[in-house]
Amino acid sequence: MSKRFPASAGMYWQTARLFLITLLLVQVATLAVTGYLVFLPVLRSSVNDLAALMVLSAKTYVELPPGTRPDFVRELKDRQNLTLQVSDGPRTGKASYLPYVLKLEDALGDYLQHDTRIQSDGENPPTYWVDLNFAGEWLRLSFSRQRIGTHPPLTLLLLTLSALVITVVTTILVSRRLTAPLVAMARATRQVSHGALPAPLPEAGPRELATLARSFNRMAIRVRDLLDSRITLLAGISHDLRTPMARIRLQLELMRGKADEQRLNDIEQDLEEMQALISQLLDIAREVSNEKVEMTALKPAVIAVVERFRRSGYAVNAAAVQPCSHPVNALAFKRILTNFLDNAFAHGSPPVEVRLQADETQIRLEVLDQGNALESGDVTHLFEPFVRARRSAGSGLGLAIVRGIAQTYQWQVRLEPNPGGGTTARLVLPVQAGDRAPAAAG
Repeated sequence: MSKRFPASAGMYWQTARLFLITLLLVQVATLAVTGYLVFLPVLRSSVNDLAALMVLSAKTYVELPPGTRPDFVRELKDRQNLTLQVSDGPRTGKASYLPYVLKLEDALGDYLQHDTRIQSDGENPPTYWVDLNFAGEWLRLSFSRQRIGTHPPLTLLLLTLSALVITVVTTILVSRRLTAPLVAMARATRQVSHGALPAPLPEAGPRELATLARSFNRMAIRVRDLLDSRITLLAGISHDLRTPMARIRLQLELMRGKADEQRLNDIEQDLEEMQALISQLLDIAREVSNEKVEMTALKPAVIAVVERFRRSGYAVNAAAVQPCSHPVNALAFKRILTNFLDNAFAHGSPPVEVRLQADETQIRLEVLDQGNALESGDVTHLFEPFVRARRSAGSGLGLAIVRGIAQTYQWQVRLEPNPGGGTTARLVLPVQAGDRAPAAAG
């Protein structure tokens, strides 16, 4: 991606800038060509005509009999808006830098074969005059600003502003029309990535975009069907496995006292592990439905999980739990904390500390354990299914379930080694503008 259009810029702004620059260049080229081929020739023709009229009028005046000169002056004033009068010599005024006047000076110089300066009285609107000497007689020819009629600078300014407004409006409309379907598709893609089925995209517009929207709608339905099939498949497997497991458990009870008691205990432990594995597989498949999100006081939810672990004999410190409320699925939130604690006691050393902190932008749930810190490679892969740290016991599904739940609700989870040893498991809940203040009592 070029430096002019960085990858971080959205497609809408990249397209808008490209259109804006292109149309501005077209407008500049149009104004330049129009000015050179239209305005400049018209300006030359106008000043040449006025210069010829002024020179011809002065020559005619000195050649006319004195009795007819007043009528000629009145006719010149009425028809040509040009004032001619006898002067006692050149009179100095203010120089004018109006392009029309400058061109007129050049045209008069060409006709008279000497430099000629047009003066102005500096009023608003100004009056311009030039003193000419014909046959030893000084004549002053003057005309008002209205005589020129045209306003080239103002005309160019208005054309430029009009072109700029039209260019900006056109750029916005065209860019929005081109990028709106793609923006909607990107939004729908994010929803699909989180396991939700978005509303069907409009299959309208240009043929290519309509075909793309139609294909995306079919893909989204297919993805959702695959997810549903996965849940159904795992649920069926779980149901089918639990039935023979129940029969095996019944047979074990009937065999007690007639067989090796230790072997029976080993078989029963294997059955318990199979039962736990099936439950975890169902959890990772379902990823806890996101239809139960409601405002929840998080501190009581954390304390409830912590107390359950304490009753089981685990050392958990929950002194740094801040009261706060947030719209969450309470079951999903508690499941993540439970899995964090299970992971801490399975791979770390007690005591384990639970923290809950909130500010204006996010809520952080942290579980800190003691012992040896994880290596960077472990942190990267521990959220994958069936991956276990340090060859430890367990199914390796606990953190995979955590990641699945977090992806469903667009939360953030990560593991970080502690500087003094041990590991911190962190859940981050972003606080949106419409959420209740995170410091609310909880």
